Amino acid sequence: MREFTLINADGERWNVTETKTFLHSVAGLGYEFTQDIQRYGDNYDTYYEVLAQKKITGKVYFGEDPNDDYHNFIRFLQNKPLRLAYKPTNETYYLSGNVAIVGQAETETKTATIEFRGSTPWYKVVNTFNNGILPDNGGFSYTFDFFFTEDAPQTVSVDSDSYTESPVRFEIYGPCINPSWTQYVDNKVVCTGKVNITVPSNRKLVVDTTGMTPSITEVDLANRFVQDLYGFSDFSTPRFMALKHGKNRITVEHDGNNIVKVAMEARITYASV
Repeated sequence: MREFTLINADGERWNVTETKTFLHSVAGLGYEFTQDIQRYGDNYDTYYEVLAQKKITGKVYFGEDPNDDYHNFIRFLQNKPLRLAYKPTNETYYLSGNVAIVGQAETETKTATIEFRGSTPWYKVVNTFNNGILPDNGGFSYTFDFFFTEDAPQTVSVDSDSYTESPVRFEIYGPCINPSWTQYVDNKVVCTGKVNITVPSNRKLVVDTTGMTPSITEVDLANRFVQDLYGFSDFSTPRFMALKHGKNRITVEHDGNNIVKVAMEARITYASV
């Protein structure tokens, strides 16, 4: 059975496909592109195309303790930003955003009409790290499962079945000196980057394209911000990576003699799931 779960800013989860709050009449799971079209005689060419914002609508039925459940549900939604987790079969997909509309109806049963407006497309999270030698959970604060890779040291890879470019959070663990990275897609180089700095053993360099603004930062092993490294990066390289359809492999080199640890959170994005 399909499942919908809302996750608030504190990581608390509210399953809205259970008895006390049952989400039904769901719409908006498909996709729409906003396009600008140029006409050439009897032919048409798309010269600009972007995926339209996701708007998932539905009705929530409050069945066990309607008044208390409704008020608790509304308070839960205020702890933003939110994520909507959707599990249609065996895979779980996520949509970041907020519930923008809640319409309450006082009828024989208590029902609320909601609209979840996405700030991202749908995405599936895949976390990888090199050789299984990272401490604890690889330093990530996320609760998603991790998978070992069979790649060479200082390399991680993930297969993307999506034709939409997908953002990543890529981590290089210190100690390392002037680290550089190369992204391959099906063994072809598509992106390179470098930062001219020494990262100490209790820190890591993070190249992140999952946010609104791509960033290169230094953080500690608890993911606390230390400094912005964008100004130390090699501006002759693209630096910021997006996964493409096929096998994406990212490998790291640096000027030191030690083997560095690398980890990646890939958000494989989809127009619809």
